Amino acid sequence: MKIYKNQEEVEKDVVNGTLKMCDDIKFEFDLNMNIDINAYNINANNIKANDIKAYDIDVNDIKAYDIDANNIKAYDIDAYDIKANDIDAYDIKANDIKANDIDAYDISASNINYYAVCFAYNNLSCKSIKGRRKNCKHFCLDVDIKIKNQHKITIDNKEIELSQESFNSLKE
Repeated sequence: MKIYKNQEEVEKDVVNGTLKMCDDIKFEFDLNMNIDINAYNINANNIKANDIKAYDIDVNDIKAYDIDANNIKAYDIDAYDIKANDIDAYDIKANDIKANDIDAYDISASNINYYAVCFAYNNLSCKSIKGRRKNCKHFCLDVDIKIKNQHKITIDNKEIELSQESFNSLKE
């Protein structure tokens, strides 16, 4: 296992914008770098990076553009795309999620694609949710799943997506 105690140690191992380790990585500080991370296992308190690829990620907070991992255990995940085998988190905010199983307190995403089970305790809101297994299940324990309405308008040949609130204000 490679243990990093500060950002300067990480910078020494970054090549062409990527920290690549064929081993486990542990960050003993809050990592906030504009880099890609590729490792077998990642253990940290907070990570903010571009792309993260790992077999297992065990982190308190993750902020990244893309996350590709087998297992993710985190308190908060804020990412554009998440691809994982299993996700166990308190809060998930993402554009697209593709996973086998998702277990979270809150999920807010555009598109969710899972294999067998996707559930949230408190809130599950998305534009679309789809299971890949025949008898798959998705549900939220405390409230109904909220499917976000998607409204698009075209201005100057550019398609713009509007939230429900913005769409309603235009109708008035």
